Amino acid sequence: MPLQFSNSDVYPYSLLRLAIITLLTLGILIATPSARSSGSVQVQYLQDSSDTEDIFIDINTDLSEKATLFTGVGKTRSPASAADLDLDYWNFGFGLQLGKAFDIELEIGNFGQDRDINTDTIDVRLRWSLDDWAFSIKPQYDEIDVLLTGLNRIREFDSTGIGVTLAYYGIKNWEYSLSYDTYDYSLDLRRLPVIARIVDISAKALTIASGLKDNVASADITYLAANTDITLAYARSKSAIDQTSSNVVSLAFDFYHFMPYRLGLEMGSVGSDIDTANHYAGISAGYSW
Repeated sequence: MPLQFSNSDVYPYSLLRLAIITLLTLGILIATPSARSSGSVQVQYLQDSSDTEDIFIDINTDLSEKATLFTGVGKTRSPASAADLDLDYWNFGFGLQLGKAFDIELEIGNFGQDRDINTDTIDVRLRWSLDDWAFSIKPQYDEIDVLLTGLNRIREFDSTGIGVTLAYYGIKNWEYSLSYDTYDYSLDLRRLPVIARIVDISAKALTIASGLKDNVASADITYLAANTDITLAYARSKSAIDQTSSNVVSLAFDFYHFMPYRLGLEMGSVGSDIDTANHYAGISAGYSW
């Protein structure tokens, strides 16, 4: 049986995206205006030991006491890699507090490399807070477009996912959280390297696709000092392509000594079953109004 891409119907994704944009617009229109506008902006820069660079800019605006609009853009450059990656990101979303115990976030976004590979995303996060506990569930849908360079045609496959997070705040100055995300693809990604040789997928697209996950489990511990938050995080993920596992360990510091300005430092390492650990470090700066 010949290897084929599974062609997902574009209309379900288009309808979902239209529904999300409609909900975002309605939420913005019905949000009660704040007496005084507030929000924040943050810029983050990261670099690892292979000279890969990441830069992200995020903006949050409180439309009212219960409604928040957020957006962000970013870029990843990896000139040292064989594929010479140059990824672009953007996202746009809306959060709404519904009562004291429940809030919802709707988000759309995109990341990709030129025409080689692009991913459109839709996420919905539902969060319940009860006393010292919080539980959230996050359905996710992605449409992934890959360029077949030999045919100069775009083929699509999609991904559905679900994420759950449990957090605990019952110990003074400490926060704990556990998360698990799992994904399902309309294309068997374990066959993607073979497909790439047959239909000529670019090295850039194949390199980016290698980052697609089968599942991710993570744990965070944060200590809230007087003017500093210290977070130790660990994540273990399994590749959807070759089923190898990767581990990420990070330590982050957020300093609030000069409010409304904030400074952040982060360092960590990324390793896998088949590669040696890659170390990274970064800095962030923010301003709140």
